[in-house]
Amino acid sequence: MSWSTDADDLSMDVSFWYQGLHKPSYPQHQLGDLANELSGKFRAFGIMLLLGEAKSDLFLHNLMRSARMRLTYLERMQQAGISNDFFQASGHYQPVLAGIAAEDYVTVAALYSLSANDLQLGEYEDDRCYAQILFRLAALAPCPVADYQVFVDEYLDVIDGMECPRLDVVRSIIAGDQDEFDTAFSDFLDEFEDNVDKAVERAQHETPLVLAERAVCIEGLAMLRLADKHGLATEREYPYCPSLARLPMVTPLVELPR
Repeated sequence: MSWSTDADDLSMDVSFWYQGLHKPSYPQHQLGDLANELSGKFRAFGIMLLLGEAKSDLFLHNLMRSARMRLTYLERMQQAGISNDFFQASGHYQPVLAGIAAEDYVTVAALYSLSANDLQLGEYEDDRCYAQILFRLAALAPCPVADYQVFVDEYLDVIDGMECPRLDVVRSIIAGDQDEFDTAFSDFLDEFEDNVDKAVERAQHETPLVLAERAVCIEGLAMLRLADKHGLATEREYPYCPSLARLPMVTPLVELPR
């Protein structure tokens, strides 16, 4: 496969739907689904540019756009006075992870302020707890440990003794425990790889978007950013989290025309 060719094909699709998200006439009840899908496409587009052309800045730019697609949706819901749309639930955290992985903490803070942060109808409680922990770890001002603990406790109640490397990682960051972080992050990456292997065994339809999501772990990159932010040491290279994806941004993002 050619990542560059796939990126070229995806760019046309992204451009078309990007315009739709900003159209005042686009049906409001479809905006959440569109923003969610478009957010995922921007993440995949960024991965393709990273792997196909080694363009780390464009990778980060598209992660930022991924987060800002959700922000656009939430802003439109607020302007319309709508507060009960399923996609307003904070548990839709993939765009949040993209924003964190790009160190776009201002956008992440805006997502927190506009999301429905109470548990919503149809929202998974563990997704909500995880999102709330992420928001606090990414906050522009430090949060007291007590602010995390209620969501950690709720998450533990939901999983009821099951192993959860994702939760172990964020708990180690909250605690500032280097050894626990190293172990938990290794377990998280092992779980990610195991899930990829299972998807291959199930003969999951291998679209370019799916292949991109298997090649680079945006969630893992976000975890590394948060670990760095909170003073933990991280290695230069990890499986599925290449150092090229963690370079500092050189060229600022230029917003796409609407």
